[in-house]
Amino acid sequence: MGDDSLKNLKGLMEMYVSSMLLNREFIDPLRSYLPDKTIRKRLAEETGKDINSIYRDERTGTIYNGIMFLRYWKAFLVIHKEVAQEKSEPKQIESILQEYESHIKMISEIEGEVDVQSAIERHLPCILDVIQHFERHPLPQNRTVKINLLKQLQMNEQVMAGLKYRRLERMTSID
Repeated sequence: MGDDSLKNLKGLMEMYVSSMLLNREFIDPLRSYLPDKTIRKRLAEETGKDINSIYRDERTGTIYNGIMFLRYWKAFLVIHKEVAQEKSEPKQIESILQEYESHIKMISEIEGEVDVQSAIERHLPCILDVIQHFERHPLPQNRTVKINLLKQLQMNEQVMAGLKYRRLERMTSID
């Protein structure tokens, strides 16, 4: 993978998936039982991480490794068991893998792409997810290379059309 843009696109995808896992799969399910501050405190206690590291992982798109994922998963299960008191069951790992299957597949395949345009053509829905995520949760200003790549992606005709379609779809959908 000689193209730095592809390497950075892969990094954006990894940041997106890491953020989604931490927020959607570990933090959000606990919000019905605990306030955010308590959730972060408990995650810090259970993972052995500093509370500021938990906050940074949650907010800055940190890519964490498999060991950290397992530490978060174990912490989530311990906390969930304590607070949910069998009112709800946590998701099984298989359902989480299935939910993020297309994004994980894209991360694996991105190295085989020729350039960013071919990645857009093959993985447009995933790229749209990433762009929309970082529109709602902007990257820190020190991530200039990735911010510039996001801007470049947003200027692509296919991406603009896809974003426009999603926005129209969202506005016309009936909940």
